[in-house]
Amino acid sequence: MQVYYSQNTLKKVLEELKTQGKTIGFVPTMGALHAGHLSLLEHAQQNCDITVTSIFVNPTQFNNPSDFTNYPRTKEQDLALLKGKGCDIVFYPQNKDEVFPTDFKDVNLNYGILESVMEGKHRPGHFKGVANVVSCLFNIVNPTTAFFGLKDFQQFAVINALVKQLNYPIKLVGVETKRADNGLALSSRNALLSPENLDAAQQLYKAMSIAKDALTQSVAKAYTSAEQHLKSIPNFTLEYFCIAESRSLKPIDITTPIEKLVQPRAFVAGFLGKVRLIDNLSLID
Repeated sequence: MQVYYSQNTLKKVLEELKTQGKTIGFVPTMGALHAGHLSLLEHAQQNCDITVTSIFVNPTQFNNPSDFTNYPRTKEQDLALLKGKGCDIVFYPQNKDEVFPTDFKDVNLNYGILESVMEGKHRPGHFKGVANVVSCLFNIVNPTTAFFGLKDFQQFAVINALVKQLNYPIKLVGVETKRADNGLALSSRNALLSPENLDAAQQLYKAMSIAKDALTQSVAKAYTSAEQHLKSIPNFTLEYFCIAESRSLKPIDITTPIEKLVQPRAFVAGFLGKVRLIDNLSLID
């Protein structure tokens, strides 16, 4: 495994590999790696000749400065995990200047409803930060295929829009959320939870599962049942619970007849103590 701290050196290496006809699979991360990230790497290894993982905590996608400061950073552990899993190349920029060009201009695209619902509503500027860093990383790595976890389902939709609108010749692959045996979605932020709150975090998945069962009765029942459960979680502050269409992410009205539902998916976000968690789940098999 080779680790590169300079984008110029990395680009030269990858350009040479591409002249040899190698396909490049890219897994962008912010570090604090876990089994979910490693499953993305495994998908990249199965589909591409060369795997590249980036580790960069992007300051431009945090609308809360303390959230950026407190984000877990575990360099040595991350590199050891990637080496053990056979990752070919790691891009580990040491500062923002190694990712963003000096003449960089914000990527201003039209994301439609994505900017006004759920994460778009509650984290203003977040998706602009995501688009900015992803576009820079794509320009550096120039991958054949990029792999993203669907725990950040709305983010994946934004990146898909970015690729289409900027005409990147990159295939995107969304990989299903990796979960613990109790249903908890694996997340780097879980490392910030106290043991008590880590135990409580599994209840987010439980609430979405309750919504899935209740949806057989009505959309309204799915909402009320899930929200009732979420509000009973100790030390949890609900930010939003939403049932939306998977393709458009348009929220589904509570009066919608069950037979007219189009790929309903539950989305939840909130705080356990000071740690913000998100999750989502398809409500149809």
